[in-house]
Amino acid sequence: MNRIEYYNTVYDKFWQRQTHRYGCTGYEEIIINNIVSRNAKKVFSCGIGTGWPIESELHKKGIIVDGCDVAEKSVKLAQKNLSNPAGIYTGIIQDCKSRKEYDVVYCMRASWLIPQFKDVITKMMDMCKENGTIIFDIMPIGKYDNFKEIVKQIFLKWVGVEKSDVPEFCYYSACKMARLLRANDFKVKVIKEEDIFHQKNRFNSHKLILIADKKGEKA
Repeated sequence: MNRIEYYNTVYDKFWQRQTHRYGCTGYEEIIINNIVSRNAKKVFSCGIGTGWPIESELHKKGIIVDGCDVAEKSVKLAQKNLSNPAGIYTGIIQDCKSRKEYDVVYCMRASWLIPQFKDVITKMMDMCKENGTIIFDIMPIGKYDNFKEIVKQIFLKWVGVEKSDVPEFCYYSACKMARLLRANDFKVKVIKEEDIFHQKNRFNSHKLILIADKKGEKA
């Protein structure tokens, strides 16, 4: 099956369960706190899923959350949960027509499912305000052997599919991503997942969060 079919069948069902298994941990709180501390009024979530837990927490704080996802059933839940049927849509971020509209544009737990993620970052930069912020996480290239093993041993068992039905995951260079942002006048901060939890865990130990503020506009 192709990526879109996979995300609308296998992964959609899996992710609706998995978000509640993850819960709202220190990882999600990092994102929420960084958005709230920037006094964001309107944000966009690329790969919004069901809109839980990050988006629901932002919604509770009065922040308008727009977003997109290719999984139609998850999008319907997000539209309902966040009371935003107009601003949340089924599709990719490149479908969004808004420019310089959002205080924060972010993409969490999704980059390794998106081919050509550099194009997504370019679009995110175009969508955020001149004093805006971009936040995303990546599974850095060169540090994902354990993640591939997890996919093989555990993930496939969880979702009940054959390996041949799972699209290849995508891994990216943190240095190249940061270089792209800096070339567009963003100041970049990198947070390691293992530093959030103060331990190494073979399930979640290698992800990096990149937080990029437009230079000269943020402290």
